[in-house]
Amino acid sequence: MPRTGMLGFTLGMLRAHRTARLLSLVLFLIAASARVAFAAPEDGLGAAREAFFEGVRAQEAGRYREALERFADARRKVVSPPLLFNIARCHEELGEHRAALDAYRSALALAHAENDIEVRDGSIAKIAALEKLLPRVYLRLPNSARRVVVMVDGATLRVDDGAPLLLDPGAHSLSVRSEEHERTFERALELAAGDVREVPVDLGPLREASPPRDSAPRPVVEPEKRSYTPAIITGAATLAVAGVAIATGFVGKDKRDRFDELNADPTPANRAEREDLRADGSTLYVVSTVLVAGAIVLAGVTTYFLIRPPTKKRVAPLATRLARSALFEF
Repeated sequence: MPRTGMLGFTLGMLRAHRTARLLSLVLFLIAASARVAFAAPEDGLGAAREAFFEGVRAQEAGRYREALERFADARRKVVSPPLLFNIARCHEELGEHRAALDAYRSALALAHAENDIEVRDGSIAKIAALEKLLPRVYLRLPNSARRVVVMVDGATLRVDDGAPLLLDPGAHSLSVRSEEHERTFERALELAAGDVREVPVDLGPLREASPPRDSAPRPVVEPEKRSYTPAIITGAATLAVAGVAIATGFVGKDKRDRFDELNADPTPANRAEREDLRADGSTLYVVSTVLVAGAIVLAGVTTYFLIRPPTKKRVAPLATRLARSALFEF
């Protein structure tokens, strides 16, 4: 019988009773071993062939875990659709239906690429059966959830939007968390074959926005208390200068009046006195005028100090001030 016909006959017999299934499995493995031999590179041919036949013997004896180890050794040297198909069969016999489904899908993809009709058809049938068998868990997440991490039995799973989790029947621990929410959702699940479960996920309130960790604390800006000391000083100076200006003006006026009195009846005897009175009066008038101008300027400065708005001063953060005080103590 040609090899293609033999494989088709083998896959057809998989639907028969237990004895026929075992016989067809043996025939299928023999044919698969030939495929592995042809696909293996020359430098790893011997090791891949030996690992594969060890896996076949372990699988025939029902030691599926050991068979998986041997098939994994062969897979490091060669990859073929029959090899992936047998890995999926071992997972299925062990009850690891989720891993079996992934392996059947890998076998189907490679079978399409290599035009392996037998493995392609067998994988399609197995995938359809397992998808009906595996429980489906739909997570109902809050609309605000982003960057969600889903863990099942301690392993992180990738969750596509709207797609269910396909899990093996049995007990599972589910954990869901999101970076935007404060709470981690945890739930124990007991799933039977073919279950469809919808799980509402409560992640609690949103986290409060926090400043970046590397940003330095901003200094506190406090309003400066208004101080009237400069206004008092300039006000006192204004009064003093104004008092001197008034006094100087009166003295100058007295000298000017005395000069006018003597100048009304000038004589050679009082000429010198009249000249002195005129010179002193003029000088005192100039000094008085300058002092009045100075008093006006000081009055303006005093007014500014009285009406100016309070300024703001920058105060270092409390931690910085404490550090500085501790440094000065030493």
